[in-house]
Amino acid sequence: MRVAGRLKHRKCEGWRSRRFHRSQSYPTGSKLFLTFKYGDSTPYLEVFMKLPGKAIVWLIYFDASVTRRLGRRVPRELAVEAPTLEELVKACKRLNLSFQVRDSARYPRMWWGRRGYVIVDKSKPKGRLLEALALEMKRLRSEKDSYGGVLEKTLK
Repeated sequence: MRVAGRLKHRKCEGWRSRRFHRSQSYPTGSKLFLTFKYGDSTPYLEVFMKLPGKAIVWLIYFDASVTRRLGRRVPRELAVEAPTLEELVKACKRLNLSFQVRDSARYPRMWWGRRGYVIVDKSKPKGRLLEALALEMKRLRSEKDSYGGVLEKTLK
């Protein structure tokens, strides 16, 4: 590693997380990232765990205006225009899924766009789960449009 034109020696404690020693094996399914803390030039190894039995469902998966290349995961016929996180939460509630909401996160491919995702318990494969959520969001939109939002106010 070069710092100010000269080679800096790597410190052992700087290259791995404080949780794991080099003799320990890292957990399966984990991702290792070499990151820097602000103001510190010494890199350290960070371990991010996958969430077993859970699926991360980004809001952008259901946006009809987004291409598949940028992140849409459902067919355009099932996608909705400009979905909101509230609609996704209502769809999860209607399907009786247990979930956690992260509203401040942004999708990495479209960091400037809409934000938020939901962590859902994986009861079926992710593709089928996304299709079920998209269908439910589509139904919510059609009910809202046909009743002019009156049904939504009575359900609250």
